[in-house]
Amino acid sequence: SSWERQPRFKLGTPVNVYVADFLVHEADGSTHAEDVKGFQTAGFKKNVRLWKAYGPCPLWILTLAGTHRWDVQIIDGATAPGKDSEHGHHQDTHGH
Repeated sequence: SSWERQPRFKLGTPVNVYVADFLVHEADGSTHAEDVKGFQTAGFKKNVRLWKAYGPCPLWILTLAGTHRWDVQIIDGATAPGKDSEHGHHQDTHGH
């Protein structure tokens, strides 16, 4: 897999530009954006709503949940098949 740092995404209109921390290209051909957060601001929550409507791929929001443990919330983009755009998906990872 490979990744790009600080990818920019236009979400709906040219003024709604979201910059994620990473864009990850997996070996299986799938792609997702990643953002590491200490906490979610009101501005970020607005970006999540826009991502659900216009995002080109899943957005993984990583929050440190303890020593060597990450909470991952996956927000499906607009093009995701069978998306769960209301609540996203949650999973725990160890040592991401």
